[in-house]
Amino acid sequence: MNTLEISAYSIRKETTEKRMKAAVFGLAAGIVLSAVLYGVFLVETVVHTTYRQNTQRTISTLRTEVGDKETERVALKQGITVELAKSLGYVEMGNPQYLARSNSNKVSLNSR
Repeated sequence: MNTLEISAYSIRKETTEKRMKAAVFGLAAGIVLSAVLYGVFLVETVVHTTYRQNTQRTISTLRTEVGDKETERVALKQGITVELAKSLGYVEMGNPQYLARSNSNKVSLNSR
């Protein structure tokens, strides 16, 4: 082998070694990036799951409160009588008048 061939061989060898180092570095960087992104997504999943559970608990509590209020309203509504209304100063209407609306967009006054 002459000097020119040895020189060309050593240049190719150095270039190949540089490419191998760059490839190994690129793969290592890709693995590290994948691991970091996996951790971020895992944390986000835990946060969203916790938030969802808290929201479901809040919804359950609110539904219970609404049910209690509806029961209270029905009980109060059943407790209202004509005698109670009169004792509070309300009077019965003698001859109520109603407004009726026909299909032709006209309003008429109906007496019963």
